[in-house]
Amino acid sequence: MIRSRGVHASSGLHVCPRLGLGCPKPQPLQQCCRNTPQANLQKAARLRHWCCKASAAVCRAAQTEQAAMPEQRQHTAARQAVERFYACYNAGDVEGMMGTMAPDCAYHDLALYNEPHVGHDEIRSFFKKVFSTVPGDLNFVLDAISADERNCSVKWHCEIAGSEFPFSRGVSFYEVNNNGLIVAGRDLVESAAKPGGIALQALALLAPVVRKLGPKANPGQLKKLPQRAILMFGVFAAWFWLIYLSDVIPGAPAWRAEPWVVKETLDESLNFWFLNSASQWLKLPYIPFDKWNPVHEAFFNFENAWSFLFLPTIMNDPRGRFRTPLWFGSMFLTNVFMLPYMALRLLPVSKEQERSRPQLPLGPFKWPSYTPLYGVIGGFVGAVCVWWGLAYRPEYGGLADRAAYFVEALKTDRAFILITTDCLLYSVWQWVLMADAPTYLRRLPFIGLAAWLIGVGRPTQEPVQAGSQDTSVQQR
Repeated sequence: MIRSRGVHASSGLHVCPRLGLGCPKPQPLQQCCRNTPQANLQKAARLRHWCCKASAAVCRAAQTEQAAMPEQRQHTAARQAVERFYACYNAGDVEGMMGTMAPDCAYHDLALYNEPHVGHDEIRSFFKKVFSTVPGDLNFVLDAISADERNCSVKWHCEIAGSEFPFSRGVSFYEVNNNGLIVAGRDLVESAAKPGGIALQALALLAPVVRKLGPKANPGQLKKLPQRAILMFGVFAAWFWLIYLSDVIPGAPAWRAEPWVVKETLDESLNFWFLNSASQWLKLPYIPFDKWNPVHEAFFNFENAWSFLFLPTIMNDPRGRFRTPLWFGSMFLTNVFMLPYMALRLLPVSKEQERSRPQLPLGPFKWPSYTPLYGVIGGFVGAVCVWWGLAYRPEYGGLADRAAYFVEALKTDRAFILITTDCLLYSVWQWVLMADAPTYLRRLPFIGLAAWLIGVGRPTQEPVQAGSQDTSVQQR
Protein backbone atom coordinates (compact mmCIF):
# COMPACT_ATOMS: atom_id res chain seq x y z
CA MET A 1 0.00 0.00 0.00
CA ILE A 2 1.39 3.45 -0.94
CA ARG A 3 0.64 6.52 1.21
CA SER A 4 0.80 10.02 -0.37
CA ARG A 5 -0.89 13.28 0.74
CA GLY A 6 -3.89 11.66 2.40
CA VAL A 7 -4.61 9.47 -0.61
CA HIS A 8 -4.34 5.67 -0.32
CA ALA A 9 -3.98 3.66 -3.51
CA SER A 10 -4.16 -0.09 -3.74
CA SER A 11 -5.58 -1.91 -6.79
CA GLY A 12 -7.84 1.04 -7.57
CA LEU A 13 -9.45 1.02 -4.09
CA HIS A 14 -9.28 4.10 -1.84
CA VAL A 15 -9.21 3.53 1.91
CA CYS A 16 -10.43 6.44 3.96
CA PRO A 17 -8.03 6.91 6.89
CA ARG A 18 -10.76 8.28 9.14
CA LEU A 19 -13.29 5.48 8.76
CA GLY A 20 -11.42 2.60 7.22
CA LEU A 21 -13.96 2.36 4.37
CA GLY A 22 -13.13 1.58 0.78
CA CYS A 23 -14.04 3.91 -2.11
CA PRO A 24 -14.14 2.86 -5.76
CA LYS A 25 -11.34 5.17 -6.82
CA PRO A 26 -8.80 7.45 -5.19
CA GLN A 27 -10.30 10.77 -4.14
CA PRO A 28 -9.27 13.62 -1.88
CA LEU A 29 -9.89 12.80 1.75
CA GLN A 30 -12.51 15.51 2.33
CA GLN A 31 -14.49 14.54 -0.77
CA CYS A 32 -14.39 10.85 0.18
CA CYS A 33 -15.89 11.44 3.60
CA ARG A 34 -18.38 13.94 2.26
CA ASN A 35 -19.77 11.51 -0.33
CA THR A 36 -20.20 8.67 2.22
CA PRO A 37 -23.86 8.02 3.15
CA GLN A 38 -24.89 8.80 6.75
CA ALA A 39 -25.85 5.17 7.49
CA ASN A 40 -22.45 4.04 6.48
CA LEU A 41 -20.86 6.63 8.74
CA GLN A 42 -22.79 5.36 11.75
CA LYS A 43 -21.94 1.76 10.90
CA ALA A 44 -18.29 2.63 10.56
CA ALA A 45 -18.32 4.39 13.93
CA ARG A 46 -19.71 1.30 15.67
CA LEU A 47 -17.16 -0.92 13.88
CA ARG A 48 -14.35 1.37 14.92
CA HIS A 49 -15.54 1.24 18.57
CA TRP A 50 -15.46 -2.56 18.70
CA CYS A 51 -12.09 -2.71 16.89
CA CYS A 52 -10.59 -0.37 19.46
CA LYS A 53 -11.89 -2.51 22.32
CA ALA A 54 -10.44 -5.64 20.67
CA SER A 55 -7.13 -3.87 20.10
CA ALA A 56 -6.98 -2.80 23.72
CA ALA A 57 -7.53 -6.39 24.84
CA VAL A 58 -4.76 -7.58 22.53
CA CYS A 59 -2.41 -4.88 23.85
CA ARG A 60 -3.15 -5.83 27.47
CA ALA A 61 -2.41 -9.51 26.69
CA ALA A 62 0.82 -8.56 24.92
CA GLN A 63 1.92 -6.44 27.88
CA THR A 64 1.18 -9.31 30.27
CA GLU A 65 3.19 -11.75 28.11
CA GLN A 66 6.07 -9.29 27.80
CA ALA A 67 6.17 -8.82 31.57
CA ALA A 68 6.35 -12.58 32.08
CA MET A 69 8.96 -13.27 29.39
CA PRO A 70 12.14 -12.42 31.41
CA GLU A 71 11.26 -15.05 34.01
CA GLN A 72 10.26 -17.58 31.36
CA ARG A 73 13.39 -16.98 29.33
CA GLN A 74 15.52 -17.87 32.33
CA HIS A 75 14.10 -21.40 32.39
CA THR A 76 15.81 -22.36 29.14
CA ALA A 77 17.63 -25.50 28.14
CA ALA A 78 20.97 -23.73 28.58
CA ARG A 79 20.18 -22.64 32.13
CA GLN A 80 18.81 -26.03 33.11
CA ALA A 81 21.91 -27.81 31.79
CA VAL A 82 24.26 -25.44 33.62
CA GLU A 83 22.32 -25.70 36.89
CA ARG A 84 22.45 -29.51 36.68
CA PHE A 85 26.18 -29.30 35.95
CA TYR A 86 26.92 -27.26 39.09
CA ALA A 87 24.59 -29.37 41.22
CA CYS A 88 26.50 -32.49 40.17
CA TYR A 89 29.82 -30.73 40.80
CA ASN A 90 28.86 -29.79 44.34
CA ALA A 91 27.74 -33.39 44.89
CA GLY A 92 31.05 -34.75 43.54
CA ASP A 93 29.17 -36.66 40.83
CA VAL A 94 31.54 -36.80 37.86
CA GLU A 95 29.30 -39.08 35.80
CA GLY A 96 26.38 -36.77 36.45
CA MET A 97 28.47 -33.89 35.11
CA MET A 98 29.27 -35.95 32.03
CA GLY A 99 25.54 -36.44 31.54
CA THR A 100 25.12 -32.69 31.00
CA MET A 101 27.82 -32.57 28.30
CA ALA A 102 27.84 -33.59 24.67
CA PRO A 103 30.39 -36.27 23.66
CA ASP A 104 32.42 -33.67 21.74
CA CYS A 105 32.24 -31.00 24.44
CA ALA A 106 35.25 -28.67 24.81
CA TYR A 107 35.86 -27.47 28.37
CA HIS A 108 38.56 -24.84 28.90
CA ASP A 109 39.83 -23.65 32.27
CA LEU A 110 41.76 -20.53 31.24
CA ALA A 111 43.47 -20.23 34.62
CA LEU A 112 45.15 -23.64 34.37
CA TYR A 113 45.55 -24.71 30.73
CA ASN A 114 46.41 -23.23 27.34
CA GLU A 115 44.19 -25.68 25.50
CA PRO A 116 40.71 -27.04 26.29
CA HIS A 117 39.90 -30.58 27.35
CA VAL A 118 37.90 -32.12 24.50
CA GLY A 119 35.60 -35.12 24.78
CA HIS A 120 34.25 -37.07 27.73
CA ASP A 121 37.48 -38.94 28.43
CA GLU A 122 39.65 -35.83 28.79
CA ILE A 123 37.02 -33.88 30.74
CA ARG A 124 36.28 -36.81 33.05
CA SER A 125 40.00 -37.24 33.76
CA PHE A 126 40.32 -33.51 34.46
CA PHE A 127 37.48 -33.39 36.98
CA LYS A 128 38.60 -36.59 38.69
CA LYS A 129 41.95 -34.92 39.19
CA VAL A 130 40.17 -31.83 40.55
CA PHE A 131 38.11 -33.85 43.03
CA SER A 132 41.18 -35.77 44.20
CA THR A 133 43.00 -32.50 44.92
CA VAL A 134 40.58 -29.84 46.19
CA PRO A 135 38.73 -30.16 49.53
CA GLY A 136 35.50 -32.12 49.37
CA ASP A 137 33.44 -29.35 51.01
CA LEU A 138 34.47 -26.68 48.48
CA ASN A 139 31.23 -25.73 46.71
CA PHE A 140 30.26 -23.37 43.92
CA VAL A 141 27.68 -20.71 44.76
CA LEU A 142 25.92 -19.20 41.74
CA ASP A 143 25.54 -15.45 42.21
CA ALA A 144 23.82 -14.65 38.90
CA ILE A 145 22.76 -16.43 35.72
CA SER A 146 21.91 -14.97 32.34
CA ALA A 147 20.70 -17.31 29.62
CA ASP A 148 18.89 -17.73 26.34
CA GLU A 149 18.04 -20.93 24.50
CA ARG A 150 21.62 -21.78 23.46
CA ASN A 151 23.95 -19.78 25.74
CA CYS A 152 24.37 -19.23 29.45
CA SER A 153 26.73 -17.07 31.50
CA VAL A 154 27.25 -17.54 35.24
CA LYS A 155 28.82 -15.37 37.92
CA TRP A 156 29.98 -17.48 40.87
CA HIS A 157 32.23 -17.81 43.88
CA CYS A 158 33.39 -20.74 46.00
CA GLU A 159 32.66 -21.39 49.66
CA ILE A 160 33.93 -23.74 52.35
CA ALA A 161 31.64 -24.33 55.34
CA GLY A 162 29.62 -21.25 54.41
CA SER A 163 32.63 -18.93 54.18
CA GLU A 164 33.81 -17.47 50.89
CA PHE A 165 37.09 -18.95 49.71
CA PRO A 166 39.78 -16.34 48.91
CA PHE A 167 40.38 -15.52 45.25
CA SER A 168 37.53 -17.78 44.13
CA ARG A 169 35.31 -15.35 42.26
CA GLY A 170 34.83 -16.00 38.59
CA VAL A 171 32.56 -16.21 35.59
CA SER A 172 31.80 -19.04 33.19
CA PHE A 173 30.25 -19.19 29.75
CA TYR A 174 28.45 -22.19 28.30
CA GLU A 175 26.88 -23.15 24.99
CA VAL A 176 24.38 -26.00 24.51
CA ASN A 177 23.21 -27.91 21.45
CA ASN A 178 19.69 -28.69 20.29
CA ASN A 179 19.53 -31.59 22.75
CA GLY A 180 20.24 -29.34 25.73
CA LEU A 181 23.77 -30.72 26.24
CA ILE A 182 26.76 -28.48 26.88
CA VAL A 183 29.08 -28.34 23.85
CA ALA A 184 31.46 -25.64 25.10
CA GLY A 185 32.43 -24.25 28.48
CA ARG A 186 34.97 -21.65 29.52
CA ASP A 187 35.98 -20.68 33.06
CA LEU A 188 37.64 -17.41 34.06
CA VAL A 189 38.66 -16.99 37.69
CA GLU A 190 40.16 -13.98 39.40
CA SER A 191 43.91 -13.88 39.79
CA ALA A 192 45.46 -14.08 43.24
CA ALA A 193 48.04 -11.51 42.12
CA LYS A 194 46.74 -7.97 41.71
CA PRO A 195 49.49 -6.19 39.77
CA GLY A 196 47.47 -3.04 39.15
CA GLY A 197 49.29 -0.50 37.00
CA ILE A 198 52.24 -2.82 36.46
CA ALA A 199 50.03 -5.04 34.31
CA LEU A 200 49.12 -2.07 32.13
CA GLN A 201 52.79 -1.21 31.69
CA ALA A 202 53.55 -4.83 30.79
CA LEU A 203 50.72 -4.73 28.27
CA ALA A 204 52.25 -1.68 26.66
CA LEU A 205 55.64 -3.42 26.45
CA LEU A 206 54.22 -6.65 25.04
CA ALA A 207 52.05 -5.03 22.39
CA PRO A 208 54.93 -4.44 19.89
CA VAL A 209 56.13 -8.01 20.39
CA VAL A 210 52.67 -9.41 19.70
CA ARG A 211 52.36 -7.26 16.57
CA LYS A 212 55.70 -8.61 15.37
CA LEU A 213 54.94 -12.27 16.08
CA GLY A 214 51.35 -12.21 14.92
CA PRO A 215 49.58 -15.58 15.39
CA LYS A 216 52.81 -17.10 16.72
CA ALA A 217 52.36 -15.08 19.92
CA ASN A 218 49.40 -17.26 20.87
CA PRO A 219 50.41 -19.55 23.79
CA GLY A 220 48.55 -22.33 22.04
CA GLN A 221 51.30 -22.31 19.40
CA LEU A 222 53.80 -23.59 21.99
CA LYS A 223 52.66 -27.13 21.26
CA LYS A 224 54.00 -26.76 17.75
CA LEU A 225 57.51 -25.97 19.01
CA PRO A 226 60.02 -28.81 19.44
CA GLN A 227 59.59 -28.81 23.21
CA ARG A 228 61.57 -31.99 23.85
CA ALA A 229 64.52 -30.73 21.82
CA ILE A 230 64.42 -27.39 23.63
CA LEU A 231 64.31 -29.21 26.98
CA MET A 232 67.30 -31.36 26.00
CA PHE A 233 69.30 -28.30 24.96
CA GLY A 234 68.41 -26.84 28.35
CA VAL A 235 69.73 -29.98 30.04
CA PHE A 236 72.95 -29.64 28.05
CA ALA A 237 73.35 -25.99 29.07
CA ALA A 238 72.71 -26.80 32.75
CA TRP A 239 75.10 -29.78 32.67
CA PHE A 240 77.85 -27.80 30.94
CA TRP A 241 77.55 -24.93 33.40
CA LEU A 242 77.50 -27.27 36.40
CA ILE A 243 80.49 -29.39 35.33
CA TYR A 244 82.76 -26.93 33.56
CA LEU A 245 81.96 -23.45 34.85
CA SER A 246 80.36 -23.47 38.29
CA ASP A 247 81.69 -23.76 41.84
CA VAL A 248 78.65 -25.72 42.99
CA ILE A 249 80.23 -29.18 42.95
CA PRO A 250 83.61 -30.18 44.43
CA GLY A 251 86.79 -29.32 42.57
CA ALA A 252 87.75 -26.33 40.50
CA PRO A 253 85.92 -25.46 37.27
CA ALA A 254 87.65 -26.09 33.96
CA TRP A 255 88.74 -22.50 33.42
CA ARG A 256 90.87 -22.59 36.59
CA ALA A 257 91.70 -26.29 36.84
CA GLU A 258 94.66 -27.20 39.01
CA PRO A 259 97.90 -28.25 37.22
CA TRP A 260 97.78 -31.82 38.54
CA VAL A 261 94.28 -32.28 37.09
CA VAL A 262 95.52 -31.15 33.68
CA LYS A 263 98.53 -33.47 33.94
CA GLU A 264 96.36 -36.43 34.97
CA THR A 265 94.00 -35.89 32.05
CA LEU A 266 96.90 -35.58 29.60
CA ASP A 267 98.60 -38.77 30.82
CA GLU A 268 95.37 -40.77 30.69
CA SER A 269 94.74 -39.50 27.17
CA LEU A 270 98.25 -40.62 26.13
CA ASN A 271 97.48 -44.04 27.61
CA PHE A 272 94.22 -44.28 25.67
CA TRP A 273 92.77 -47.78 26.03
CA PHE A 274 96.00 -48.69 27.85
CA LEU A 275 97.83 -48.91 24.52
CA ASN A 276 100.82 -46.98 25.86
CA SER A 277 101.05 -49.33 28.84
CA ALA A 278 100.80 -52.33 26.50
CA SER A 279 103.62 -50.95 24.33
CA GLN A 280 105.75 -50.43 27.40
CA TRP A 281 105.02 -53.99 28.62
CA LEU A 282 105.85 -55.44 25.18
CA LYS A 283 109.10 -53.46 25.05
CA LEU A 284 107.82 -51.43 22.11
CA PRO A 285 108.33 -47.70 21.62
CA TYR A 286 105.93 -45.67 23.75
CA ILE A 287 105.30 -42.10 24.83
CA PRO A 288 106.49 -41.41 28.38
CA PHE A 289 103.64 -40.80 30.82
CA ASP A 290 103.01 -40.78 34.55
CA LYS A 291 100.95 -43.48 36.22
CA TRP A 292 97.85 -42.55 38.20
CA ASN A 293 95.43 -44.45 40.38
CA PRO A 294 94.16 -47.43 38.34
CA VAL A 295 90.56 -46.75 39.43
CA HIS A 296 90.67 -43.33 37.79
CA GLU A 297 92.37 -44.70 34.68
CA ALA A 298 89.85 -47.53 34.45
CA PHE A 299 86.83 -45.19 34.54
CA PHE A 300 88.45 -42.86 31.99
CA ASN A 301 88.97 -45.65 29.45
CA PHE A 302 85.68 -47.39 30.24
CA GLU A 303 83.82 -44.23 29.29
CA ASN A 304 85.75 -44.01 26.01
CA ALA A 305 84.98 -47.65 25.24
CA TRP A 306 81.29 -46.88 25.77
CA SER A 307 81.53 -43.96 23.35
CA PHE A 308 83.10 -46.33 20.84
CA LEU A 309 80.16 -48.74 21.14
CA PHE A 310 77.72 -45.97 20.26
CA LEU A 311 79.06 -45.54 16.70
CA PRO A 312 77.00 -48.26 14.91
CA THR A 313 73.93 -47.30 16.91
CA ILE A 314 74.31 -43.62 16.06
CA MET A 315 75.01 -44.30 12.39
CA ASN A 316 71.86 -46.43 12.22
CA ASP A 317 69.71 -43.95 14.17
CA PRO A 318 66.87 -42.87 11.82
CA ARG A 319 66.55 -39.53 13.62
CA GLY A 320 70.25 -38.78 13.91
CA ARG A 321 71.86 -35.60 12.60
CA PHE A 322 75.55 -34.77 12.14
CA ARG A 323 76.32 -38.33 13.19
CA THR A 324 80.00 -38.66 12.30
CA PRO A 325 81.38 -35.36 13.70
CA LEU A 326 79.35 -35.58 16.91
CA TRP A 327 80.33 -39.20 17.53
CA PHE A 328 83.99 -38.42 16.84
CA GLY A 329 83.84 -35.54 19.32
CA SER A 330 82.23 -37.79 21.93
CA MET A 331 85.28 -40.07 21.82
CA PHE A 332 87.29 -37.24 23.41
CA LEU A 333 84.81 -34.93 25.17
CA THR A 334 81.93 -37.39 25.68
CA ASN A 335 78.72 -35.57 26.59
CA VAL A 336 79.97 -32.23 25.32
CA PHE A 337 78.98 -33.77 21.98
CA MET A 338 76.56 -36.56 22.94
CA LEU A 339 74.09 -34.24 24.67
CA PRO A 340 73.76 -31.96 21.60
CA TYR A 341 73.36 -35.06 19.43
CA MET A 342 70.51 -36.32 21.63
CA ALA A 343 68.88 -32.88 21.41
CA LEU A 344 69.27 -32.55 17.64
CA ARG A 345 67.66 -35.92 17.02
CA LEU A 346 64.50 -34.63 18.73
CA LEU A 347 64.04 -31.80 16.23
CA PRO A 348 61.14 -32.36 13.82
CA VAL A 349 61.91 -33.12 10.19
CA SER A 350 60.75 -30.41 7.79
CA LYS A 351 58.59 -31.27 4.80
CA GLU A 352 61.46 -30.41 2.46
CA GLN A 353 63.78 -32.81 4.30
CA GLU A 354 61.11 -35.51 4.29
CA ARG A 355 60.61 -35.17 0.54
CA SER A 356 64.36 -35.29 -0.10
CA ARG A 357 64.77 -38.60 1.74
CA PRO A 358 64.89 -41.65 -0.53
CA GLN A 359 62.37 -44.37 0.10
CA LEU A 360 63.89 -47.30 2.02
CA PRO A 361 63.28 -50.80 0.69
CA LEU A 362 60.71 -52.87 2.49
CA GLY A 363 61.77 -55.65 4.83
CA PRO A 364 63.83 -55.90 8.03
CA PHE A 365 66.64 -53.42 8.53
CA LYS A 366 70.11 -54.91 7.94
CA TRP A 367 73.03 -53.81 10.07
CA PRO A 368 76.37 -53.05 8.40
CA SER A 369 78.96 -55.82 8.44
CA TYR A 370 81.27 -53.92 10.82
CA THR A 371 78.71 -53.89 13.64
CA PRO A 372 79.82 -57.07 15.50
CA LEU A 373 83.45 -55.92 15.37
CA TYR A 374 82.55 -52.82 17.36
CA GLY A 375 80.78 -54.94 19.93
CA VAL A 376 83.79 -57.25 20.34
CA ILE A 377 86.40 -54.46 20.57
CA GLY A 378 84.34 -52.26 22.87
CA GLY A 379 83.35 -55.17 25.07
CA PHE A 380 86.96 -56.36 25.35
CA VAL A 381 88.23 -52.91 26.34
CA GLY A 382 85.43 -52.65 28.90
CA ALA A 383 86.43 -55.98 30.44
CA VAL A 384 90.07 -54.84 30.64
CA CYS A 385 88.92 -51.65 32.37
CA VAL A 386 87.09 -53.66 35.03
CA TRP A 387 90.18 -55.78 35.69
CA TRP A 388 92.40 -52.68 35.63
CA GLY A 389 90.34 -50.88 38.23
CA LEU A 390 89.91 -53.85 40.56
CA ALA A 391 93.27 -55.63 40.44
CA TYR A 392 95.99 -53.96 38.35
CA ARG A 393 98.94 -52.40 40.18
CA PRO A 394 98.56 -54.13 43.54
CA GLU A 395 100.67 -51.41 45.16
CA TYR A 396 97.51 -49.28 45.16
CA GLY A 397 95.86 -51.67 47.62
CA GLY A 398 93.01 -54.12 47.58
CA LEU A 399 89.31 -53.69 46.92
CA ALA A 400 88.71 -51.79 50.17
CA ASP A 401 91.43 -49.25 49.35
CA ARG A 402 90.14 -48.79 45.83
CA ALA A 403 86.57 -48.36 47.06
CA ALA A 404 87.79 -45.72 49.51
CA TYR A 405 89.56 -43.92 46.65
CA PHE A 406 86.36 -44.04 44.58
CA VAL A 407 84.35 -42.38 47.37
CA GLU A 408 87.02 -39.77 48.05
CA ALA A 409 87.37 -38.92 44.35
CA LEU A 410 83.62 -38.28 44.13
CA LYS A 411 84.02 -35.76 46.95
CA THR A 412 87.06 -33.87 45.67
CA ASP A 413 87.93 -34.60 42.02
CA ARG A 414 85.93 -32.61 39.43
CA ALA A 415 87.31 -34.71 36.54
CA PHE A 416 86.25 -37.96 38.23
CA ILE A 417 82.79 -36.52 38.91
CA LEU A 418 82.56 -35.66 35.20
CA ILE A 419 83.48 -39.21 34.17
CA THR A 420 80.97 -40.90 36.49
CA THR A 421 78.24 -38.46 35.47
CA ASP A 422 78.94 -39.23 31.83
CA CYS A 423 78.54 -42.94 32.52
CA LEU A 424 75.16 -42.34 34.14
CA LEU A 425 73.99 -40.29 31.15
CA TYR A 426 75.32 -42.92 28.76
CA SER A 427 73.02 -45.43 30.45
CA VAL A 428 70.09 -43.21 29.51
CA TRP A 429 71.30 -42.68 25.93
CA GLN A 430 71.73 -46.45 25.57
CA TRP A 431 68.09 -46.99 26.56
CA VAL A 432 66.92 -44.42 24.00
CA LEU A 433 69.13 -45.47 21.09
CA MET A 434 68.47 -49.20 21.58
CA ALA A 435 64.75 -48.81 21.01
CA ASP A 436 64.60 -51.94 18.83
CA ALA A 437 66.58 -54.12 21.24
CA PRO A 438 65.11 -56.49 23.84
CA THR A 439 64.29 -54.76 27.10
CA TYR A 440 66.72 -56.79 29.19
CA LEU A 441 69.63 -55.63 26.98
CA ARG A 442 68.54 -52.00 27.14
CA ARG A 443 68.58 -52.20 30.93
CA LEU A 444 72.16 -53.55 31.09
CA PRO A 445 74.51 -50.56 30.92
CA PHE A 446 77.43 -51.12 28.54
CA ILE A 447 77.11 -54.93 28.54
CA GLY A 448 73.69 -54.86 26.88
CA LEU A 449 74.92 -52.53 24.13
CA ALA A 450 78.05 -54.62 23.44
CA ALA A 451 76.03 -57.84 23.34
CA TRP A 452 73.44 -56.33 21.03
CA LEU A 453 76.09 -55.16 18.57
CA ILE A 454 77.66 -58.62 18.57
CA GLY A 455 74.28 -60.06 17.63
CA VAL A 456 72.53 -61.03 20.85
CA GLY A 457 68.83 -60.23 20.62
CA ARG A 458 69.00 -59.20 16.97
CA PRO A 459 67.14 -61.20 14.26
CA THR A 460 69.32 -63.49 12.18
CA GLN A 461 70.02 -61.75 8.88
CA GLU A 462 72.57 -61.47 6.16
CA PRO A 463 74.97 -58.60 6.93
CA VAL A 464 75.46 -56.02 4.22
CA GLN A 465 78.60 -54.20 3.29
CA ALA A 466 79.10 -50.96 5.18
CA GLY A 467 79.49 -48.88 2.06
CA SER A 468 76.22 -50.03 0.56
CA GLN A 469 74.29 -49.31 3.74
CA ASP A 470 75.69 -46.00 4.95
CA THR A 471 73.85 -43.76 2.50
CA SER A 472 70.42 -45.20 3.15
CA VAL A 473 71.04 -45.39 6.88
CA GLN A 474 71.95 -41.75 7.14
CA GLN A 475 68.81 -40.82 5.26
CA ARG A 476 66.57 -43.11 7.28
